[in-house]
Amino acid sequence: MAPVCKHCDQPAKKYLYERGHGPAYAKTCGGSKCRHKGRSTMGPLDFIYPKKCWHCGMDYLASTPTSRYCKTCVPNKTAASRLQRYGITHSEFTTLLEKQNHKCAICGAQSPSSLDHNHSTDELRGVLCVRCDMGIAWLENREWRDKAEIYLTTGLDINGLLAAMKSL
Repeated sequence: MAPVCKHCDQPAKKYLYERGHGPAYAKTCGGSKCRHKGRSTMGPLDFIYPKKCWHCGMDYLASTPTSRYCKTCVPNKTAASRLQRYGITHSEFTTLLEKQNHKCAICGAQSPSSLDHNHSTDELRGVLCVRCDMGIAWLENREWRDKAEIYLTTGLDINGLLAAMKSL
């Protein structure tokens, strides 16, 4: 059964774009009565128009009402997150990866995905694998690093502790 308008029970119109799961349907028919009475503020074609990319300023056809960037600057959600969080485009990220031969800057693992940055200055340092990025985060915490150093130098007698617990 085809979707119907939630106000007038007429068939809802299809949007002209594809979402990840296929063609999307409007919530209303987009008819003049539904729109005129204020029941629908957006018809099926209202947001399919050129917009300006917030990053490069290029005109592009928006795929959703909330899109801000063209597909050149932001080809996927990960790239969108990178651009919003660090101000680095997908092409800049790819260039950075190529400089590192598509390897983690610390351990050399293939296909790193985490941008490492200085938390004090927000300056980018390189691209790391997830494991190295998490390790760097702990090493930057001086208090944790000092405790870990004490633990590594003094150690903890696990065997003696287990034996004492068994004798209780």
